[in-house]
Amino acid sequence: MSEYLKSFVPDSFHRSVIFQDQLVQAIERIAERIPQNEVWTRFSTAASPGETGGIAKFPYYRVDTSLASCEIHTILAGRPKTPEQTQRHTALASTSAFETLVWVEIGFGGLEGLIANRTASINLGFSETERQNGQGLASTNEQYERVLRRFATLREGSGVADDDFSRYGMETLLDQFK
Repeated sequence: MSEYLKSFVPDSFHRSVIFQDQLVQAIERIAERIPQNEVWTRFSTAASPGETGGIAKFPYYRVDTSLASCEIHTILAGRPKTPEQTQRHTALASTSAFETLVWVEIGFGGLEGLIANRTASINLGFSETERQNGQGLASTNEQYERVLRRFATLREGSGVADDDFSRYGMETLLDQFK
């Protein structure tokens, strides 16, 4: 087990953790940009271990689930009933977009790097055959581009100034989607 990964687990966490040592380099890159406690909170299953059989995994992140969340909240932010609902859905979309971009772009240097990592890409929803012939990359790339482009448009149009992108000086992660 990596002592480095173990150092992210808060002292208050008293359950078993499966450490995915093959993802240490991704976490090292991410931890250079966001605080260590947030790395654990955002990229482990500590808060929802049901997805991993009741045992926390670290690092762990579901790009497919995060993109779906981002897409739903981006759509809902565009159909508000109240300004508070718009703000709430925009914030939730922003969190999903931020975590996805940090995991993919910073952790793995882009989708190609993520998909090349068998451990990290197991949760993208495509088979090993699709991975080998590039179909997984093509379908994931299309969804990634579409969802994040729509979010970037929403964020720019709504004048968001205090989300994770701005807090951590990572607005440039969205530049490719404008």
